[in-house]
Amino acid sequence: MIKIFKSLAIVAVLVAIASGATYAKFYNVKKVAGADNRAMTYKTASVEIGDVAGFPMLFDNMLPGGDYAKQANIKYDGTTPGDLYFGATLVSGADDLSGVLKVAIKKWDSATESHWITGWMNPADLYTTWIPLDKNVAPGATVYYEIHVLVDENADNAFQGKTAHNGVLIQAVQAGKATEGNPSTTTVPTM
Repeated sequence: MIKIFKSLAIVAVLVAIASGATYAKFYNVKKVAGADNRAMTYKTASVEIGDVAGFPMLFDNMLPGGDYAKQANIKYDGTTPGDLYFGATLVSGADDLSGVLKVAIKKWDSATESHWITGWMNPADLYTTWIPLDKNVAPGATVYYEIHVLVDENADNAFQGKTAHNGVLIQAVQAGKATEGNPSTTTVPTM
């Protein structure tokens, strides 16, 4: 009896295998494609500074005790939110006005509201430190700033007619990430 059950079980297994192999099945395959057979495209985000208006800035005929301001606008063209930073490089004349100039940056939040981003600082500090201008700037946004220059009220005749020049660097980084290098050593990438 056990042999009969084993034989029947073997026959049932063979019938199941044979019947599965002999039945046809329906299927369909479709190639999904866009232009030029590009069904899937991968593109990384970009962190990009667009137009920067307001430069070059000329602070001219400055007098001791005077606070002089110029506006700068920065358009952020990245595809993902970014943080903006301000830095400077020495071009010439640092010794001519050393110790009598101070710089501060103000951000305009609207047409009537603003706040100071920095206090008064030595322009030379901008050569080694990236100054945070704005965090989490949305793609396509334009942000507005004022650069203020103060001539020390105790500047004497030795500073008459002197000139100094700085280069300005704006750095954009992916929101929440650290800056690259410092202003005096950063290489401006080509894209």
